[in-house]
Amino acid sequence: MVTTTAAAAAGGGGASTSSGQQQTHTLSAKVRKTIQSIKEIVGNFSDADIYMVLKETNMDPNETAQKLLNQGLCLFFFALFFVKNILTLQGGE
Repeated sequence: MVTTTAAAAAGGGGASTSSGQQQTHTLSAKVRKTIQSIKEIVGNFSDADIYMVLKETNMDPNETAQKLLNQGLCLFFFALFFVKNILTLQGGE
C-alpha cells in the first residue's frame, strides 16, 4: 500500500481531489517488486515518490529510475552550492 497526496496524484494524471487530501493505493506484487528494485538504485526516495514517478512515466522502470537519479543529482548540487555559499559567508569573503 502506498499513500500519496492529491497534489502529487493530480500531477501524475490521477483522480482529482481537493488539495492536501491523501489517497491510498493497493499495489500488486509486481509493482511493489518494481518499486523495491528502483529504490535499490536511486536510494532515499519513498515508495510513494517512486510510485508517482512510475505513473508519470507510464510504468516505465528505466525512465523512472533516470528521472529520480536526475532529481537526486539536482538536489545534491543545490545542497553543495548552498553549503559552499554558507562557508564563504562565514569566512568573510
